[in-house]
Amino acid sequence: MPTAKSTEIRALVSLLGDEDPKIYAMVRDQVMRLGSEAKELLLEAIEAKEARLRLRARHLLSRIQLDETEETLAEMANQEDKDFDLEAGLVAIARLEQPNLSAAEIGGPLDDIAERIRPLLPGAKPGPEQIAIINRVLFQDLRFVGNPHELYEFDSLLLHRVLERRTGVPLSLVSVYLLITRRLGLPFRGIGLPSHFLAVWGSGTEEVFIDPYLGGKLLTRGDCVHYLTGAGFYYKDAYINEATSRELVIRTLRHLMVIYSKYQDRLRETRLVKFVDILQTRERAR
Repeated sequence: MPTAKSTEIRALVSLLGDEDPKIYAMVRDQVMRLGSEAKELLLEAIEAKEARLRLRARHLLSRIQLDETEETLAEMANQEDKDFDLEAGLVAIARLEQPNLSAAEIGGPLDDIAERIRPLLPGAKPGPEQIAIINRVLFQDLRFVGNPHELYEFDSLLLHRVLERRTGVPLSLVSVYLLITRRLGLPFRGIGLPSHFLAVWGSGTEEVFIDPYLGGKLLTRGDCVHYLTGAGFYYKDAYINEATSRELVIRTLRHLMVIYSKYQDRLRETRLVKFVDILQTRERAR
Protein backbone atom coordinates (compact mmCIF):
# COMPACT_ATOMS: atom_id res chain seq x y z
CA MET A 1 0.00 0.00 0.00
CA PRO A 2 1.49 3.38 -0.99
CA THR A 3 2.73 5.53 1.87
CA ALA A 4 2.02 9.24 2.19
CA LYS A 5 5.68 9.90 1.29
CA SER A 6 5.57 7.76 -1.86
CA THR A 7 2.30 9.40 -2.92
CA GLU A 8 3.92 12.79 -2.44
CA ILE A 9 6.98 11.80 -4.48
CA ARG A 10 4.80 10.35 -7.25
CA ALA A 11 2.91 13.63 -7.53
CA LEU A 12 6.20 15.54 -7.59
CA VAL A 13 7.67 13.34 -10.33
CA SER A 14 4.52 13.74 -12.43
CA LEU A 15 5.19 17.49 -12.50
CA LEU A 16 8.51 16.96 -14.28
CA GLY A 17 6.54 17.12 -17.52
CA ASP A 18 5.18 20.61 -16.79
CA GLU A 19 5.62 23.09 -19.64
CA ASP A 20 6.45 25.98 -17.29
CA PRO A 21 10.28 26.19 -16.96
CA LYS A 22 10.03 27.66 -13.46
CA ILE A 23 7.84 24.82 -12.21
CA TYR A 24 10.16 22.27 -13.82
CA ALA A 25 13.24 23.87 -12.22
CA MET A 26 11.59 23.81 -8.78
CA VAL A 27 10.48 20.18 -9.15
CA ARG A 28 13.86 19.11 -10.55
CA ASP A 29 15.68 20.56 -7.54
CA GLN A 30 13.32 18.83 -5.12
CA VAL A 31 13.69 15.48 -6.87
CA MET A 32 17.47 15.79 -6.82
CA ARG A 33 17.37 16.48 -3.07
CA LEU A 34 15.32 13.30 -2.60
CA GLY A 35 18.00 11.32 -4.42
CA SER A 36 17.61 7.57 -4.06
CA GLU A 37 14.15 7.98 -2.55
CA ALA A 38 12.89 9.09 -5.97
CA LYS A 39 14.58 6.38 -8.05
CA GLU A 40 11.74 3.85 -8.10
CA LEU A 41 9.19 6.43 -9.26
CA LEU A 42 11.59 7.91 -11.80
CA LEU A 43 12.00 4.40 -13.23
CA GLU A 44 8.23 4.29 -13.65
CA ALA A 45 8.21 7.75 -15.23
CA ILE A 46 10.66 6.81 -17.98
CA GLU A 47 7.93 4.47 -19.26
CA ALA A 48 5.27 7.23 -19.30
CA LYS A 49 3.38 8.14 -22.46
CA GLU A 50 4.43 11.79 -22.32
CA ALA A 51 7.75 12.28 -24.09
CA ARG A 52 8.83 15.33 -22.05
CA LEU A 53 8.24 13.48 -18.78
CA ARG A 54 10.15 10.43 -20.01
CA LEU A 55 13.14 12.50 -21.12
CA ARG A 56 13.37 14.56 -17.93
CA ALA A 57 12.87 11.54 -15.67
CA ARG A 58 15.64 9.69 -17.50
CA HIS A 59 18.00 12.66 -17.13
CA LEU A 60 17.37 13.05 -13.39
CA LEU A 61 17.63 9.32 -12.78
CA SER A 62 21.00 9.35 -14.51
CA ARG A 63 22.23 12.23 -12.35
CA ILE A 64 21.03 10.58 -9.13
CA GLN A 65 22.69 7.29 -10.08
CA LEU A 66 25.93 9.06 -10.94
CA ASP A 67 25.91 10.67 -7.50
CA GLU A 68 25.29 7.31 -5.82
CA THR A 69 28.05 5.61 -7.80
CA GLU A 70 30.48 8.39 -6.94
CA GLU A 71 29.65 8.02 -3.26
CA THR A 72 30.15 4.24 -3.41
CA LEU A 73 33.49 4.49 -5.23
CA ALA A 74 34.70 7.26 -2.91
CA GLU A 75 34.06 4.98 0.07
CA MET A 76 35.78 2.06 -1.67
CA ALA A 77 38.78 4.21 -2.56
CA ASN A 78 39.77 4.20 1.12
CA GLN A 79 40.11 0.42 1.17
CA GLU A 80 43.55 -1.18 1.10
CA ASP A 81 44.24 -2.90 -2.22
CA LYS A 82 44.04 -6.32 -0.57
CA ASP A 83 40.54 -5.49 0.68
CA PHE A 84 39.29 -3.66 -2.42
CA ASP A 85 36.02 -5.30 -3.47
CA LEU A 86 36.09 -5.93 -7.22
CA GLU A 87 32.53 -7.25 -7.29
CA ALA A 88 31.08 -4.27 -5.40
CA GLY A 89 32.88 -1.89 -7.75
CA LEU A 90 31.52 -3.64 -10.84
CA VAL A 91 27.99 -3.70 -9.38
CA ALA A 92 28.22 0.07 -8.79
CA ILE A 93 29.33 0.60 -12.39
CA ALA A 94 26.58 -1.63 -13.80
CA ARG A 95 23.97 0.43 -11.94
CA LEU A 96 24.86 3.41 -14.13
CA GLU A 97 22.90 1.65 -16.86
CA GLN A 98 20.48 -0.33 -14.69
CA PRO A 99 19.80 1.70 -11.52
CA ASN A 100 17.55 -0.93 -9.94
CA LEU A 101 20.14 -3.70 -10.30
CA SER A 102 20.60 -5.71 -7.10
CA ALA A 103 23.95 -7.12 -6.02
CA ALA A 104 22.33 -10.57 -6.12
CA GLU A 105 21.75 -10.27 -9.86
CA ILE A 106 25.52 -10.46 -10.25
CA GLY A 107 26.47 -12.41 -7.14
CA GLY A 108 23.81 -15.10 -7.68
CA PRO A 109 24.98 -16.25 -11.14
CA LEU A 110 28.61 -16.16 -10.00
CA ASP A 111 27.70 -18.31 -6.96
CA ASP A 112 25.88 -20.78 -9.21
CA ILE A 113 28.87 -21.18 -11.52
CA ALA A 114 31.26 -21.61 -8.61
CA GLU A 115 29.03 -24.28 -7.06
CA ARG A 116 28.92 -26.08 -10.39
CA ILE A 117 32.71 -26.22 -10.44
CA ARG A 118 33.35 -26.94 -6.74
CA PRO A 119 32.41 -30.66 -6.68
CA LEU A 120 34.74 -31.32 -9.62
CA LEU A 121 37.87 -29.98 -7.89
CA PRO A 122 38.63 -32.49 -5.10
CA GLY A 123 41.57 -34.62 -6.16
CA ALA A 124 42.58 -32.28 -8.99
CA LYS A 125 46.20 -31.21 -8.91
CA PRO A 126 46.62 -27.48 -8.15
CA GLY A 127 47.39 -25.54 -11.30
CA PRO A 128 46.85 -27.14 -14.71
CA GLU A 129 44.32 -29.79 -13.59
CA GLN A 130 42.20 -27.27 -11.70
CA ILE A 131 42.44 -24.82 -14.60
CA ALA A 132 41.29 -27.53 -17.02
CA ILE A 133 38.17 -28.16 -14.91
CA ILE A 134 37.34 -24.46 -14.59
CA ASN A 135 37.87 -23.90 -18.30
CA ARG A 136 35.72 -26.88 -19.26
CA VAL A 137 32.78 -25.60 -17.24
CA LEU A 138 33.13 -21.96 -18.32
CA PHE A 139 34.05 -22.28 -21.96
CA GLN A 140 32.68 -25.66 -23.02
CA ASP A 141 29.65 -26.33 -20.82
CA LEU A 142 28.49 -22.73 -20.30
CA ARG A 143 30.01 -21.42 -23.54
CA PHE A 144 31.41 -18.13 -22.35
CA VAL A 145 33.11 -16.54 -25.34
CA GLY A 146 34.95 -13.41 -26.36
CA ASN A 147 33.00 -11.01 -28.56
CA PRO A 148 35.18 -9.17 -31.11
CA HIS A 149 32.13 -7.51 -32.66
CA GLU A 150 31.00 -5.64 -29.52
CA LEU A 151 34.24 -4.40 -27.99
CA TYR A 152 32.68 -1.04 -27.18
CA GLU A 153 29.13 -1.93 -26.23
CA PHE A 154 27.51 -1.99 -22.79
CA ASP A 155 26.45 -5.63 -23.12
CA SER A 156 30.04 -6.85 -23.44
CA LEU A 157 31.41 -4.80 -20.54
CA LEU A 158 28.79 -4.54 -17.78
CA LEU A 159 28.95 -7.63 -15.63
CA HIS A 160 25.24 -8.46 -15.31
CA ARG A 161 24.88 -8.45 -19.11
CA VAL A 162 28.06 -10.50 -19.59
CA LEU A 163 26.70 -13.13 -17.21
CA GLU A 164 23.32 -13.16 -18.97
CA ARG A 165 24.72 -13.37 -22.50
CA ARG A 166 27.94 -15.27 -21.66
CA THR A 167 29.98 -13.09 -23.97
CA GLY A 168 32.28 -10.20 -23.25
CA VAL A 169 35.51 -8.30 -23.77
CA PRO A 170 38.87 -9.35 -22.27
CA LEU A 171 38.40 -7.12 -19.22
CA SER A 172 34.91 -8.34 -18.31
CA LEU A 173 35.72 -12.02 -18.93
CA VAL A 174 38.84 -11.83 -16.74
CA SER A 175 36.69 -10.25 -14.03
CA VAL A 176 34.22 -13.15 -14.26
CA TYR A 177 37.11 -15.64 -14.07
CA LEU A 178 38.61 -14.00 -11.00
CA LEU A 179 35.31 -13.61 -9.13
CA ILE A 180 34.50 -17.29 -9.65
CA THR A 181 37.95 -18.59 -8.68
CA ARG A 182 37.95 -16.38 -5.58
CA ARG A 183 34.71 -18.01 -4.51
CA LEU A 184 36.50 -21.33 -4.84
CA GLY A 185 39.45 -20.12 -2.76
CA LEU A 186 41.92 -20.56 -5.63
CA PRO A 187 45.00 -18.33 -6.04
CA PHE A 188 44.38 -16.55 -9.35
CA ARG A 189 45.33 -12.96 -10.09
CA GLY A 190 44.54 -10.53 -12.86
CA ILE A 191 47.19 -9.47 -15.36
CA GLY A 192 46.90 -6.25 -17.31
CA LEU A 193 48.72 -5.95 -20.62
CA PRO A 194 48.68 -2.65 -22.53
CA SER A 195 45.68 -3.74 -24.60
CA HIS A 196 44.56 -7.05 -23.11
CA PHE A 197 43.77 -8.88 -19.86
CA LEU A 198 44.66 -12.33 -18.58
CA ALA A 199 44.36 -14.38 -15.41
CA VAL A 200 47.40 -16.09 -13.91
CA TRP A 201 47.87 -18.96 -11.50
CA GLY A 202 51.05 -19.37 -9.45
CA SER A 203 54.26 -17.37 -9.69
CA GLY A 204 57.80 -17.60 -10.98
CA THR A 205 58.60 -20.87 -12.72
CA GLU A 206 55.17 -22.36 -11.92
CA GLU A 207 52.98 -19.61 -13.33
CA VAL A 208 50.28 -20.39 -15.91
CA PHE A 209 48.56 -17.58 -17.80
CA ILE A 210 44.95 -18.03 -18.92
CA ASP A 211 43.19 -16.01 -21.61
CA PRO A 212 39.40 -16.11 -20.94
CA TYR A 213 38.79 -14.06 -24.08
CA LEU A 214 40.24 -16.92 -26.13
CA GLY A 215 38.27 -19.66 -24.42
CA GLY A 216 40.71 -20.21 -21.56
CA LYS A 217 43.77 -20.63 -23.75
CA LEU A 218 46.87 -21.39 -21.66
CA LEU A 219 49.91 -19.18 -22.16
CA THR A 220 53.45 -18.84 -20.86
CA ARG A 221 55.21 -15.59 -20.07
CA GLY A 222 57.03 -16.05 -23.37
CA ASP A 223 53.67 -16.15 -25.15
CA CYS A 224 52.78 -12.85 -23.49
CA VAL A 225 56.05 -11.31 -24.69
CA HIS A 226 55.34 -12.59 -28.22
CA TYR A 227 51.82 -11.07 -28.08
CA LEU A 228 53.19 -7.69 -27.01
CA THR A 229 55.90 -7.52 -29.66
CA GLY A 230 53.44 -8.76 -32.30
CA ALA A 231 51.04 -6.00 -31.30
CA GLY A 232 53.76 -3.40 -31.87
CA PHE A 233 54.87 -2.85 -28.26
CA TYR A 234 58.52 -2.69 -27.24
CA TYR A 235 58.64 -5.32 -24.49
CA LYS A 236 59.46 -4.44 -20.92
CA ASP A 237 58.61 -6.28 -17.69
CA ALA A 238 56.17 -3.58 -16.57
CA TYR A 239 53.91 -4.46 -19.52
CA ILE A 240 53.08 -7.80 -17.89
CA ASN A 241 51.78 -6.35 -14.69
CA GLU A 242 49.44 -7.60 -11.97
CA ALA A 243 46.06 -5.88 -12.24
CA THR A 244 44.68 -5.35 -8.75
CA SER A 245 40.94 -5.21 -8.13
CA ARG A 246 41.24 -1.43 -7.94
CA GLU A 247 42.98 -1.34 -11.32
CA LEU A 248 40.35 -3.60 -12.90
CA VAL A 249 37.62 -1.23 -11.72
CA ILE A 250 39.56 1.78 -13.01
CA ARG A 251 40.10 0.11 -16.39
CA THR A 252 36.39 -0.78 -16.53
CA LEU A 253 35.54 2.89 -15.96
CA ARG A 254 37.97 3.93 -18.69
CA HIS A 255 36.45 1.42 -21.10
CA LEU A 256 32.98 2.70 -20.26
CA MET A 257 34.14 6.27 -20.87
CA VAL A 258 34.96 5.31 -24.46
CA ILE A 259 31.46 3.85 -24.87
CA TYR A 260 29.83 7.02 -23.51
CA SER A 261 32.00 9.09 -25.84
CA LYS A 262 30.85 6.93 -28.75
CA TYR A 263 27.24 7.71 -27.85
CA GLN A 264 28.07 11.37 -27.15
CA ASP A 265 26.94 11.16 -23.53
CA ARG A 266 29.07 13.99 -22.21
CA LEU A 267 27.49 14.08 -18.76
CA ARG A 268 28.42 10.51 -17.91
CA GLU A 269 31.75 10.63 -19.71
CA THR A 270 32.79 13.67 -17.66
CA ARG A 271 31.63 12.16 -14.37
CA LEU A 272 33.54 8.94 -15.04
CA VAL A 273 36.73 10.97 -15.44
CA LYS A 274 36.10 12.18 -11.88
CA PHE A 275 35.45 8.62 -10.64
CA VAL A 276 38.79 7.44 -12.05
CA ASP A 277 40.53 10.40 -10.44
CA ILE A 278 38.96 9.56 -7.06
CA LEU A 279 40.25 5.99 -7.19
CA GLN A 280 43.67 6.96 -8.51
CA THR A 281 44.17 9.86 -6.09
CA ARG A 282 43.46 7.66 -3.08
CA GLU A 283 45.77 5.00 -4.54
CA ARG A 284 48.63 7.48 -5.00
CA ALA A 285 48.15 8.77 -1.44
CA ARG A 286 48.90 5.35 0.02
